[in-house]
Amino acid sequence: MLGIVLVIMRLVYLTCIDSDFLRNQGDIRTMRNIVVPVHRGIIEDRNGEAIAVNMPKMAVCINAQRFCASTEQLTQLALLLNCPVYQLKEKIQNNSNKRFIYLKRGLDIQLTTALKALKLKGLFLRIQYRRYYPQAEINAHLLGLTNIDNQGQEGLELIYHNWLHGVPGLKRVIQDRRGNIIAAPKLLRPAQPGRNLQLSLDQRIQCIAFHALASGVKRYQAQSGTVIVLGVKTGEVLAMANYPSYDPNQPILAFTASHRNSAVTDVFEPGSALKPFSIVSLLEHGHFTKDSLVDTTPGKLKVDDSWIKDKKDYGLINLEKVLQVSSNVGIAKLILAVSSDALLELLIRLGFGHITNSGFPGELKGFLPRSPFLNAFELATLSFGYGVLVTPLQLAQAYSTLANNGVKVPVTFIKQHYLPVGRKVINAKVSKTILRMLESVLEKGGTAPLARIKGYRVTGKTGTTRLVRSHGYDKAYHNSVFVGIAPAEQPEVVVLVLLHNLQTKNYYSGSTAGVIFAEVMFNTMRILNIAPTDQIITGR
Repeated sequence: MLGIVLVIMRLVYLTCIDSDFLRNQGDIRTMRNIVVPVHRGIIEDRNGEAIAVNMPKMAVCINAQRFCASTEQLTQLALLLNCPVYQLKEKIQNNSNKRFIYLKRGLDIQLTTALKALKLKGLFLRIQYRRYYPQAEINAHLLGLTNIDNQGQEGLELIYHNWLHGVPGLKRVIQDRRGNIIAAPKLLRPAQPGRNLQLSLDQRIQCIAFHALASGVKRYQAQSGTVIVLGVKTGEVLAMANYPSYDPNQPILAFTASHRNSAVTDVFEPGSALKPFSIVSLLEHGHFTKDSLVDTTPGKLKVDDSWIKDKKDYGLINLEKVLQVSSNVGIAKLILAVSSDALLELLIRLGFGHITNSGFPGELKGFLPRSPFLNAFELATLSFGYGVLVTPLQLAQAYSTLANNGVKVPVTFIKQHYLPVGRKVINAKVSKTILRMLESVLEKGGTAPLARIKGYRVTGKTGTTRLVRSHGYDKAYHNSVFVGIAPAEQPEVVVLVLLHNLQTKNYYSGSTAGVIFAEVMFNTMRILNIAPTDQIITGR
């Protein structure tokens, strides 16, 4: 009787006084919180074309405590998962005390029927979403990629991860003793899908730029290359391509140099492509006019026991001719005649030595020397682009500033619906003067007649530099860069082409990077529906 009374008292205590204990114990065994997956936002180009989308994929999971399979079933499962049987056994044995483990993720949905047909105890499937890039290699360096959990790892996927990712939902479900869901009584947190992102990128221009670059890198036996297309008035990146590239749809075990977006993460000496800004510094401070003359005879100049040389003796030439024939002696003499502060202050205003604030991961600021530490020879070589390191994006933005009447606007990867507020860094009259002078570079007698395009006036500058090796600058290794603006009379677009470490005998930028520029710029004009303005020019 005493035992019966004690049992009754215990029942009353558990059911009436301490009922939460039994309820919690039951919940632990039957109730689970399950994450509700959400779509990552779609990335679109400026015209609404999807360039990063979501694909439904399947994850194969097991409750290792309940999993049971015959040798034949395990063999069939390994075949479907495309993995060795011994690896599958090892994974299951090493996690035998766990109720949930992934056997494999990212499988095609079409395998669902075959996996269910195995009727394996403790095995269940989950639908997840993986990123898919339709134009894989073409956009790889700009878009970046996500990991298996759809977390942004590189590029724009990383920059705008919080915007794109969304918030997964959470629901509480009731399971039977076999782990099957029999009810979903409560939604703990509603799912918030990621937001779409519209870029400034024009996929049509991007494709043209990539294929022109890929062809050029192979044709001129370059190690790698970069093309950037910028909108002059908006600062929008219309295209940014690198070659070689990679496929972000394939698993990447380790990042290599080919995965870097060289347009923002690599630096180089711009060479003669910096000369227009040396002329700007002279004109802005009133030291010279566009008609000023400089004597380059005999085609070489000795500065601090070192020689600066031209390809030949150009004699007495004006500032426009200095740019047209790209005279090192001429620009060095001009810059040495004034204070070094003028040039350095201008380069700082243009953004050299500082990041562009594009927000791109790993962007470098380059290197710009400081005035008190420059000797005469260093200042002379700085005037034609040596002793300074820039990223391709920095150089393209500087030319865009020159084309925009001296107004510097922020670089952006997002489509702009209004003209941004810029900052005046170059006198507008000087900017227009330089643009007119640079047209001579593409004329007969200039360094880049092959960069002309049919129907448009184009202005731009070449730059060919030797690369530094262990013993100094090596005559056998070169970079080639061309930066051009069109239409010259009313600039809309800047295109930069950089080829790194050319191995061909004809390595000068006018006949390498300039040729690629002509193809990219001509097609960009057509795509943007910019009407021809000069029917006389009979270039490409």
